[in-house]
Amino acid sequence: MQLSALAKRSRFCPAVVYLLSVAMLLALTAGAKLLSATGEAPILALSDPILRLTNRAVLIGVGLLELAVAVYVVVGQSRLHKHLVLVWLSTNFIAYRAAIWWLAPGHPCLCLGTLDDKLAGMKGVLDWGLGTLVATMFFGSLSFLLLPHATIAWCGLDQRWRTHIKWLAVLVGSLLLVPPLQVGFAGLHQPGTTGPILLRRLDGRLTGAAQPGARLIWRSLEEVPPDFLKAVLAAEDEHFFDHHGFDWAKLRSALNQAAAEGRTPRGGTSTMTQQCARSLFLWQGRSWVRKALEAYYTVWMEVLLSKQRILELYVNVAEFGEGVYGVEAGAQYRFGIPARHLTRDRAVQLASVLPSPKKWDLKAPSERLRQHQANISRRIELVRLPWESTPEKPPLPDGE
Repeated sequence: MQLSALAKRSRFCPAVVYLLSVAMLLALTAGAKLLSATGEAPILALSDPILRLTNRAVLIGVGLLELAVAVYVVVGQSRLHKHLVLVWLSTNFIAYRAAIWWLAPGHPCLCLGTLDDKLAGMKGVLDWGLGTLVATMFFGSLSFLLLPHATIAWCGLDQRWRTHIKWLAVLVGSLLLVPPLQVGFAGLHQPGTTGPILLRRLDGRLTGAAQPGARLIWRSLEEVPPDFLKAVLAAEDEHFFDHHGFDWAKLRSALNQAAAEGRTPRGGTSTMTQQCARSLFLWQGRSWVRKALEAYYTVWMEVLLSKQRILELYVNVAEFGEGVYGVEAGAQYRFGIPARHLTRDRAVQLASVLPSPKKWDLKAPSERLRQHQANISRRIELVRLPWESTPEKPPLPDGE
């Protein structure tokens, strides 16, 4: 058998094991699509927003394509062509999902047919598995395509350059480890300072300019009034407990609006996790370097910390005035009272300054600030904290 001979010649090299594994997974996903296409689910008769075919036709076509690729990966002669086919297939899948995300948000993913309806409790696992398969196909085959060329190039380098590259790799790897270590420490201990505070002090020492003292008073989440937490969520990130660090729907909406108005996208799409990463570890201001670091920290915060811990960190490091950090210092600075005495109205007012704490004045609020406070007051009624118990409904009268 050709496959057996290939395995013997290569002594089960990693490329063969990889290709067989991907072929098996592709065969399974193809089977799920084809099996679903024989069903009678109403969604099968709907039109696909990208391909302009019925979902049933799309499932059959893509299922047959995946099955054909799986067969070719096993019996094909050229390993180069096999990897190119997998890169092509995964690239098309990524492009299709990006188009769905852009043109038809909320459209159900039929990547596994209607299998997720039958196994609703495993939907998250299935989605994760499918994403892992696509990533494995793309990066795995890409690495096998580039590895021989990289090996030849490496062997042709002078020993001095090899040493430099190794040390560079060690340096980059070490730098990449700093954010998860910082995030892990912040998850276990109360931060004594923040990136903006340290930069403020450094700027004062370098320039000799007087800097206002930084006030950061820590309060646990249990010590912060629930009304203030709801006001912050209503003001900054209503979907904080639903997303995983990035609000893609909000970002898409901002991009569509910017395109319709013929302008570049503005700010205002950052989630509270992103803002917490910026306020705790980085610096304020707009730059692509900061945005890239912010995204990297955001990923690690969502992986290592609970949502409650991220919220607790945010309300303690957010800036509420010049050099005023955290809800406790903010309440004392703005109203002269401890945070635990904040009423709902004052909680709304304090949360309303977060977009521009150094410019917005609560004692002489502008019309824009008043409108912002009114919007928060309306939205706060819809915000629910996950740990709040649902109020019991009153008993119905007899006969109802």
